[in-house]
Amino acid sequence: RKGAIEKSFGDEKLWLEATAAFVSRDISDAFATFSDGSWTVRMTFTEDAAKRFATYSGKHVDSRLAILSRGKVLSAPVLRAPISDGSVVITGSFTENAARQLVMAIEQAKSPKTKK
Repeated sequence: RKGAIEKSFGDEKLWLEATAAFVSRDISDAFATFSDGSWTVRMTFTEDAAKRFATYSGKHVDSRLAILSRGKVLSAPVLRAPISDGSVVITGSFTENAARQLVMAIEQAKSPKTKK
């Protein structure tokens, strides 16, 4: 696939766009929640990114949105509908630990890198 990068996600192979559509600075908040008997991860985009995501999600319904950290796919949820409010809810079979780990990875990616 021209211009795509192959990445592994569990037993699956995903083809990702070579350039990220969104980066960590586009996320204003991420947190794990327990609702209706299951764990979810919620992400909120910055105002500018929310506008871009509304357009992006409208064009990519039923496609995966890969979330990467240091080149590794952490999650790859399917966009089920256009998202116009800038708030994303990732559902699935998360355990509490898995949901919190994904949030921690997202939050760490947002943090400024410190040199030792």
